[in-house]
Amino acid sequence: MHFYFINAGVEGTGDVCAVQLITKFGSLENLLQCVYQVEEERTRKALITFADQAVLSKNLVIIIAFSSTCYLV
Repeated sequence: MHFYFINAGVEGTGDVCAVQLITKFGSLENLLQCVYQVEEERTRKALITFADQAVLSKNLVIIIAFSSTCYLV
């Protein structure tokens, strides 16, 4: 689930790419700060273009996860 927001927010990234990026950079925020270190040009351009959508997707995942846990109590 930690990588879902990249898939949903950044067009052209798949599960494997998302997992590799989060593993390498640790978080979406760090990935976006270090985006010029991403070697694949297509992925780097997509991250720059869709950065806002990736952050929004992450926030939505957090809200959904939080909402789900609230109902379990």
